[in-house]
Amino acid sequence: MKNNSDKKILVILGHPRKNSFCGALVEAYVSGVRETENKIEILYLRELNFSLILKNEGKNLPAQEFEPCLADAQAKIKWADHLVFVYPTWWSSMPALLKGFIDRVFASGFAFKYREKSMFPEKLLKGKTMRLIVTMDCYPLLYKWFLGNVHKKEMRNLANFCGIASPKTIYFGPVGFSTVEKRKKWLVQIHKIGKND
Repeated sequence: MKNNSDKKILVILGHPRKNSFCGALVEAYVSGVRETENKIEILYLRELNFSLILKNEGKNLPAQEFEPCLADAQAKIKWADHLVFVYPTWWSSMPALLKGFIDRVFASGFAFKYREKSMFPEKLLKGKTMRLIVTMDCYPLLYKWFLGNVHKKEMRNLANFCGIASPKTIYFGPVGFSTVEKRKKWLVQIHKIGKND
């Protein structure tokens, strides 16, 4: 992994709506990064035009159209040393927009490669790190201990399958019941994380 002063960071905003608190968290994180020498790019998934459904994956299937915005996303992921996913919790998991993006982009041949007669793939994204910044309308401790900590598990599985280091995760919640002062404190916190990532 690179030194903190020359890291390339890609932020992926998986909230499908504009003007969300996730968007504010991205702005705070990015402002922190920009106080360093690190380079940063942002992907706003809501602005990409692609099919969320992975229709054809595997041998002997016709190739599915691969939209140019997904090829651009893959190039940015390849470029980055550190991937930062920012998204809300919907039904204990991620929004369909982000799930569809992962299904389409972190595909065989790009993120991993199947091996003959082996259930363990060749990991094509080795050396990268990952952070999750996740909002929710319940208390994070409740989510972790009673609702299964789904985000951490599913994104850790993705990372491990592709060779990315297991993600660092930070939860903010309950957002829906938070005060303006509380949200300001969270933004200060994530600004500091961006500065130190």
